[in-house]
Amino acid sequence: NLCYSNCLTKERNIGPSSFHQKMEIPVDYTLYAKFWQLQSFFSSPATCFEKSKWRTFQQNTTEVLNIFSSHKLEFSATLEEGSKRER
Repeated sequence: NLCYSNCLTKERNIGPSSFHQKMEIPVDYTLYAKFWQLQSFFSSPATCFEKSKWRTFQQNTTEVLNIFSSHKLEFSATLEEGSKRER
């Protein structure tokens, strides 16, 4: 259930000329709904005592974490420089 939205764009510097290119970011609305549904469990943790709701929580958590772990993180230069500083 991926959609490409014109309103969700990311500007990217390409090359030394700092040419900005807008890239469309795919939006998975099913994942989006599952991610935010987790919030309802965090705001009302007692709902997890119901078997069906606990199963839903487990499934959504597993799916969201699997997708998050499949994406490589990009580190900015300022973060790398900050970690090199001595304390």
